[in-house]
Amino acid sequence: DSEINAETDNEFDSDFEIEVCDKLRERGYEVHNQIGVSGYRIDLGIYDSKESKYILGIECDGAAYHGSKSARERDIHRQRYLESRGWNIIRICIYFTI
Repeated sequence: DSEINAETDNEFDSDFEIEVCDKLRERGYEVHNQIGVSGYRIDLGIYDSKESKYILGIECDGAAYHGSKSARERDIHRQRYLESRGWNIIRICIYFTI
C-alpha cells in the first residue's frame, strides 16, 4: 500500500489546477489538492467520504508540460507507478477549456 499524505490546505501549483478544482467542487465533488503519495504528488484527488478513499487522481498538464519531453516522460513513469499502487489517474490538458 502507498503512504498518503492528504492535507487539504496545500498550495496549488497553477491557476489551471485551481480552475479545475473549483469546477469539480461546484459539481459537488470533495476535492483535495497536492496529495502526497509515496514521495510523489498528485495535483488533485476526488475523495469519496462514504468509502473513505480516493476514487480518482487528476493531473493537470499546463503549457510547460507540453514543452518538455523530459517532463512528459517523468510524469508517465510517475503515473504508471501510482496506477500500480491502485490509483486511477487521468490527465487534463490546459488546452481544453472547462
